[in-house]
Amino acid sequence: MNPRVAANTAVETVRLWAKAARATKIIVAITGAHNFRSLVLPSYKMNRKGVRKPVALSYTKQVLRDTFQTVLVDGLEADDLMGMMATSPNSNGKKVIVTVDKDLRGVPGLFLNPTKDDGIEWISEADANRFWVSQALTGDTSDG
Repeated sequence: MNPRVAANTAVETVRLWAKAARATKIIVAITGAHNFRSLVLPSYKMNRKGVRKPVALSYTKQVLRDTFQTVLVDGLEADDLMGMMATSPNSNGKKVIVTVDKDLRGVPGLFLNPTKDDGIEWISEADANRFWVSQALTGDTSDG
């Protein structure tokens, strides 16, 4: 895919998803390098080793950084950052996690999967814990 087309698609997707979440502010979380989980468990996501990343990925990330407020922390994945922002003491339950990543159902607060859900869902702390424990017990083949 042409890098400009990919980047424009990503920007428009963020805007559409923000509209679906009724967002007044957009913060895009971007995965940093050197995932800390690989230090804890070297086999983490080894099933993805050798899989080529999309050619337009770096360019698209840069366009997102130029277009929106972003957060990127070396060692952390975007889902880690979204979970931390959504549960920080100053979030006041007003931050909506917007993602297609089901793992974020393990974070209490407002959640929207714009490709599956009918709207914003409130995930209670009990429901988040239940989801997290279920994932811990069954594992996740996508993470290896």
